[in-house]
Amino acid sequence: MPSDLMIAGRYRLDAQIGAGAMGVVWRATDTELGRVVAIKQSRVGDHGQIRREARVGAGLHHPNVVTVFDSVLDGEDRWLVMEYLPSRTLGALIDEQGSLPPVEVARIGTQLANAVAAMHDLEMVHRDIKPGNVLIGDNGVAKLTDLGIARWADVTATGSGQMVGTPAYIAPEVADGHEASAPADIYSLGATLFAAVEGTSPTGSGDQGPYVQMRRAAAGNLEPMKKAGPLEPVLRALLAKDPADRPNARTAKEMLDELAGQSVPLTWLPMRRSRRRKTAIGAGAAVLAVALIAVGSVYVFGDSEPRPPVITGSLGDARTADPCGLINLNTGSKFGVLSTLDAEYGGYTRCGMLIKQTHNDQDLVDARVQISLPEEYPAQPRIRGQLGQVERPAEKKNYCERKVALADENLLTVAASHKQDMHAPLCSIAEAMMTDALAVLSTGPVPRRKEAFAPGALGTAEACKMLTPEEVAEDTATGLPASEFRPEPDVGDWTCWWGEDPVEVDLEFKREYPLDEEDGRPIKVAGKDAFLEVNQSGDDEHDTCVVDVVHRQYEKDTAFNKTWQEIASLTLETEEKISPDALCAKATKLAERMVVRLPKV
Repeated sequence: MPSDLMIAGRYRLDAQIGAGAMGVVWRATDTELGRVVAIKQSRVGDHGQIRREARVGAGLHHPNVVTVFDSVLDGEDRWLVMEYLPSRTLGALIDEQGSLPPVEVARIGTQLANAVAAMHDLEMVHRDIKPGNVLIGDNGVAKLTDLGIARWADVTATGSGQMVGTPAYIAPEVADGHEASAPADIYSLGATLFAAVEGTSPTGSGDQGPYVQMRRAAAGNLEPMKKAGPLEPVLRALLAKDPADRPNARTAKEMLDELAGQSVPLTWLPMRRSRRRKTAIGAGAAVLAVALIAVGSVYVFGDSEPRPPVITGSLGDARTADPCGLINLNTGSKFGVLSTLDAEYGGYTRCGMLIKQTHNDQDLVDARVQISLPEEYPAQPRIRGQLGQVERPAEKKNYCERKVALADENLLTVAASHKQDMHAPLCSIAEAMMTDALAVLSTGPVPRRKEAFAPGALGTAEACKMLTPEEVAEDTATGLPASEFRPEPDVGDWTCWWGEDPVEVDLEFKREYPLDEEDGRPIKVAGKDAFLEVNQSGDDEHDTCVVDVVHRQYEKDTAFNKTWQEIASLTLETEEKISPDALCAKATKLAERMVVRLPKV
């Protein structure tokens, strides 16, 4: 292929710099932006592989992962455009030097563990970590590359049941026929570092063939370590045969930091899933373009200090943002005889509008706006500083929504449903409300709350300060270390999560109609009224116990209700199969700790 060939009329190929099972890689020049890039050509029939790598790479921006810029078609070929890093692979360094010093390997390892932690936080599994997929830059920076078989939920799962990965570096459970998961990446990371320090993979050089290596991996029959020195205990932990005995990526990074004599800042995108807030992902198309400019507005809320400038189209300070400011009641009146603001129900980043379509009191549409963290698997790429394109999934099961990424990458969702499943133009309502919201966002950030929260209200509290990792580890009694329960806040810190599989604790502050026995079994938690509800699922599902604690009751005139309650809702979710009483005993103990830290009413 001539080196002056242009791809998609934009990328000039300069020189071939690599080739492998996943494609041919060239150094190229982006003639539009004037920068050097790496561009990978798909193998025949591998267009889907390149597309998957583009989707996964676009969802992960990390200093220790090669950045994916674009995916383009040129005739019958698909090309992946990536960051160009003057570098050699770790595999090439091993071939040249035979082995590397333990401290140097630890410095490489801590950077790779940093990248793996970011991937795992986003529920990505690389599935092919090996020396050939690690680039070592001239500046010493290590970067993971080749995300072609990475698994990212349903987007990239192969569903083929075939073993993926490289035999010399796959985990025992993968060699035994199981799907690669996060612990399998940890094993592959350990195997890669083993090869770097020992000069060969943990299952030998491969002279006897890949199937021998797979059998050795499945049996946990590894080569002895002769050169690892201080790195040996770390490698033994990463290469544990039982996935449950391996550390997670964060812990692996901490172990490697100590040996490297340096600490690479842990870097990841703060995206977090909660099984109760998953939403379907739909493809969208934009019909409204909004020009964005930075504005110098500074907000003062109560006695607080002035806050930094915010960007047009962004959320701004979540604690003072008012989602009700995105709703226009006049729009609701176009779809019925009465529209009323529903500002008290639910969480603090939500606001609703109730539309009475006819004079029938049951003919009621529930329309609302909700601001949340960025989606884990966005259908559209996010560009910080700009509003995204509006996504318009089709109406489904009495529900229609419109979604858009704000300029700060938080997600705005507008949704409509009918209270009684009666006929209603739900998508037209959602579309009109999204248009209203974008009109507001085109002139500034989300509007500010006009009134501060009442003294003692849950709105003044921060959910992540209600429990410590040590308390969650102790009360859940799973044997997991406190490091597994770092708190992760949702927008505004009115919801917080601790842990994930096999155990997760969620705390949400919200407003509700007064609860009664239909909402669970009445109990007392640290002197407060509470309601206990347990849900035992099937063998492959999680069991949950929910403790809804009534923090305070207050009066607020709305069209449909006057008396409201603020609820601190704590959920303990576990894979452990224990009795409902035992599960709820753990949840109640956590709730007792939480209650004593709530604001004083």
